[in-house]
Amino acid sequence: MEDGLTGHLGQVNPVRDFSSPRITVIGNPELDPQFTNSLELNYTQNFSKGNLNTGLFYRVINNEINQTLLLDPEDPNKLILTFANGEDNSAFGAEISGSYKPFKWWSLNPSFELYTRNIRGIVGSQYVEVENTAYNLRLNQTFNVTKALSLQLFGMYRSRAQHLQIEAQEMYFINAGARYNFLNDKATISLNFNDIFDT
Repeated sequence: MEDGLTGHLGQVNPVRDFSSPRITVIGNPELDPQFTNSLELNYTQNFSKGNLNTGLFYRVINNEINQTLLLDPEDPNKLILTFANGEDNSAFGAEISGSYKPFKWWSLNPSFELYTRNIRGIVGSQYVEVENTAYNLRLNQTFNVTKALSLQLFGMYRSRAQHLQIEAQEMYFINAGARYNFLNDKATISLNFNDIFDT
């Protein structure tokens, strides 16, 4: 059983942030804290070339903090992004992750998460309830070319998900990197490329 309090300072800061020409961000100093109660059941199995972790979880989020978009009363061509407490929401799902080393020079770390989420809250003056199922996939691979040089590939896919006011589109990308150790492993040079296929 796990209990957590989440949030950040920007969510309660009432000073306007004009960093975007179309959206002004304003924190809400009247926010109540968001608490998460989590129940998890996990199992780990070790193998000669890796391990497998499986888990089930159930979470209840009290006073969940949600982003809210409103028309700017001072400029109808702009939006205000602020934060508001929603209802007590819940999520349950399963996670699978692991590590596998088919060869000394190649290691893989895959993970998969599937969950159903129930979100409730007020948008404007209307009560809204959304239930959706979503999933995430990740795969991290490391290739040890030499003792000093390693290459890394990281891929991620996040499915489409519905929130109270917006729909998050699916997202996917692949990052690549290289790492070189020298001076008897006392110094390192790293080179990273994000979203190499510009997705």
